[in-house]
Amino acid sequence: MTARVGRGWRTARAVIAPTLLYCVVVAFSVWHLRLLEQPAMGSGLYRVAAVAAAPALLAALSGGGGVARRYLLLLPPTLVGAIGVTTGHWPSRHLRGSDGYLTLVRHAVGGGVARWVHTVLPYDPSRLPDLRVVVLLATFVVFAALAAALIVFRAPFAASALALVPFLVTSTVFRLSSQTLRSALMLAIILTLVGVLAPRARRFGQLLAGGLAGGLALGVVALPGVAKAQFFDWQQVGKGAGKGTTVAYVWNQTYGPLRRPKEATTLLRVVSNRPTYLRTTVLTLFDGLRWVEGPWEGLSQPAGRITYPAGVLSGFTTKHVAAAGTVRIENLGLDSTWLPTPTETVTLDLPRSFGMVVRTVDGPIQTTNTLPIGATYSVVAVPPTPTSQELQAASVGTDATERELLDAQVQFPAWGAPGREAIVAGLFEQWFIDPALVRWKEAYARAYELTRRATNPYEVVVALEIEFQRSYHYDEKADYSHAADGPLPAFFLGTSRSGYCQMFSGTMATLLRMLGIPARVAEGFTEGRRLARSTISVIDDRAAHAWVEVDFGAYGWVPFEPTPTRTLPGTYSSSNPRFALTKPTKGSSGGTTAASPVPRIQCFLDGTCAGGKAGGGKKDGATGGGRAGREGAGSSGAAPTPPYRPGFVLSLLLIVGLAVLFLLAAKRLRLVRGRLVADARGAAAASRVELERYVLDQGVSGPIRTLTAEEFAVMLHREFGVDARAWARLATSARYGPANSVGDAARIRGESRAVRRDIAGRLTRGERTMGAFRLRSLLP
Repeated sequence: MTARVGRGWRTARAVIAPTLLYCVVVAFSVWHLRLLEQPAMGSGLYRVAAVAAAPALLAALSGGGGVARRYLLLLPPTLVGAIGVTTGHWPSRHLRGSDGYLTLVRHAVGGGVARWVHTVLPYDPSRLPDLRVVVLLATFVVFAALAAALIVFRAPFAASALALVPFLVTSTVFRLSSQTLRSALMLAIILTLVGVLAPRARRFGQLLAGGLAGGLALGVVALPGVAKAQFFDWQQVGKGAGKGTTVAYVWNQTYGPLRRPKEATTLLRVVSNRPTYLRTTVLTLFDGLRWVEGPWEGLSQPAGRITYPAGVLSGFTTKHVAAAGTVRIENLGLDSTWLPTPTETVTLDLPRSFGMVVRTVDGPIQTTNTLPIGATYSVVAVPPTPTSQELQAASVGTDATERELLDAQVQFPAWGAPGREAIVAGLFEQWFIDPALVRWKEAYARAYELTRRATNPYEVVVALEIEFQRSYHYDEKADYSHAADGPLPAFFLGTSRSGYCQMFSGTMATLLRMLGIPARVAEGFTEGRRLARSTISVIDDRAAHAWVEVDFGAYGWVPFEPTPTRTLPGTYSSSNPRFALTKPTKGSSGGTTAASPVPRIQCFLDGTCAGGKAGGGKKDGATGGGRAGREGAGSSGAAPTPPYRPGFVLSLLLIVGLAVLFLLAAKRLRLVRGRLVADARGAAAASRVELERYVLDQGVSGPIRTLTAEEFAVMLHREFGVDARAWARLATSARYGPANSVGDAARIRGESRAVRRDIAGRLTRGERTMGAFRLRSLLP
C-alpha cells in the first residue's frame, strides 16, 4: 500500500513541472496570438488551451506504462469536442450528405482557411466567425502537440519548436513592440524547457544546443525582409507615387463580382477615441436598377476651418455637441475628391492644399483637388449613439423626396398613412411593369410580411436589418449584373441569398422607401483595424463599404448595417453584438431595478414575431401602414423566451459526461463478458484478467501479466494487504488440472469477487474513483 501511494505521488510530481511549463508557454503565446484579432477574442484562447491539455494530463496521471497509447486513445474524442465547441457542429447528426457533419465541418474549416489567405490582419472576429474557427482550431492543434511533447513524451526540442510557433506567426505579420524583451523571454522559455526536460547526463550539451537554435531562430525573425510588417511597410504605401488608390470598384453599383487587388493597400490612418464609419458620399436616387448620387449642390469655400451651421445639424447633434470628439485623419493612399468624414460632423479643419471645398446639401464634403497624399485633417463630430428606446419613440423625417424612386418619378406614401396599401398597389400597377422592375412587387410583399407587426418605423428598419444579417451571407463573387428581372430583386428573392454591400444596402434602402420610411445609401469606409492598445485605426481598401442611412428626424441620418460580417459601433443596430435590447425599470422605491425586455425588438431578433419570418401569418387586409392599420398593434405581451443555446462550459461537460459513460460502459462490458464463461478453465482465465485490470487501474505497475497465480497472490498481499491464496489455488488447479465442473467455475468466480471486494474495502473513496476512470485496463 505504501509503495503504491509512493508511486502515485511520483507520477503526480513528474507531471507538475511539465504542466507549469505548459502554462507559461500558453500565457506567452496568448500574449502574441491575441494580436491577430481586434477586438481580441477574450478568453477563447485560454479555453482552447485547457481543452488541448486535457488528454495529455489524463494519460499521464493514469500512472504506469503505456502513457503514449492512452494519450492517442484520448486525442480523437478531444479533437471532436474542440471542433464542436469552435464550429458548433457535432457528430450527433448523420455524417455524410450535403448537410452531414463531415460536410459542414469541411466547409467551416475550408472557408476559414480561404479567408485567412485573403484577410488583412488583425481581423474582427465578430465580422469573420469562420476565420475565428480556423484560428482557434489551429491554436488547439499547436497546444495539444505542445502538451504531448511536454507531459507525455518529455521531448525538449519538440516542445521548444512548438513554443516558437505563435511567436513566429505574429513576428512575421506585425512589427511587435518591445521586440528585444519578447525575444529574451522566448529564449528564456526555450532554455527552461530544455533544462527541465533534458536528461541530467546530457543537460549541459542540450542547453547549449537549445540556446544556439533558439537564438538563431529569433535572430532570423528579427531580420528586415522576414518580418512582413517591415518588408511591406504600410505607412509607405501610396507615398512617393504622387497618386493614391481608388476604391470605385466597391462603390460603382454594377452588382457584378467584386474583383479586389490581390494585395491590400492602406488608404487612411485615423486617430480617434471611438471607432466610427467614415462616409464619403451618399446615393439619394434609385433609377430602377441602381442607386446614384443626387444633384450636385452645395456651398463652395476655400479649404480651412469649416463650421456646420446649426440649421444643418440634427437636434441630437446640437443637444450632444459637448460630447463631440476630435478625429484626425491622414490620407496615406486614397485617390478621391470626396472627403471621408464621420456622419454627424460639426467642424472641419482642412489644409489649404485641398483647394476649394463644397459642403453638399446632403452632408458630404467634396474637394476640387484630389486629396493630397500625406495630408492630415481634423474633424469634430458627435457619434450617432441614440438608444433603441429613443429610436422606437422617434418619428422619421417628413421630406417627401426621401421616399422617391425611379429617378424621383414615383413617391411612396409615408409609413402609417391612411389607405397606404391601396396607393402602393396602384403605384406597382402603373410604374413597375418593366421586366427589370416587375418583381419589386413580390419583393415588397415579402418585406411587408417581415415587418407587418411592427408598431413604429424603427422596428421596421431593425426587422429588415436582422433579416439580411441572419438569412443571407457575404459573397464577393456574387453576380447579379445580368439578371433579367433586375439585379436587386434577383438578389432579394433568389435562393442563393448571397451578395456583398452593394446588394445589401441597395435592396434595404429601396424596400424602406417602398414602406414609406426615408432612406438612402451611404458609401465610405468601416472603422478598419484598430492597433492594439491605441487610438489609431488603419483603413485599407478592404474597408471600403456601402451601408444604409435612415432619416429619424431629430436624430438625423442614422446608419444601419444590413451586410453580414459588418458591425456598426452603435448599439441601436442589430449588427452590433451589444445590441441594446433591455432598458432599466424603476422600482417602487424609485431605484433602478433589473432590466426588463423590449418585447417588440426582442421578438424580431428571435424571429418569433407573429407574421414575421417565423410567425408567417396572413395579411390582415389592413390598408394602413401604421399602428392602427396592423393587426395586434399596440399589444404588449410578455417577451418570448429566447431559444436555449448551451454554452462552452455546458458543451464541455457534455463531452466529458459522454466520455465517462463510454469508459464505464466499456469496463462493465468486459467484466460481464468474462463472467459468462461456463467452464472452470475459462472462469479461471477470466477472473485473472478481471483482477489484473482492476489492479492496473489502481496504479500498480510492473510485469503483472507474466506472474503465476501464486506470484500474483503474493503481489496482491504486498500492494493491498489482501489474502488471495484460495483464489490462486483454485485458478492453478483449474488451469493445469483435469477439466472441472460448472460448480468449480462458480467457486472461482466467487473467490475472485471476494478478493476484489477486499481490495476495494482497503482503498479510499478517492482511490476507487480514480481507478474507475483510468484507462490502462482498456489497453491491450
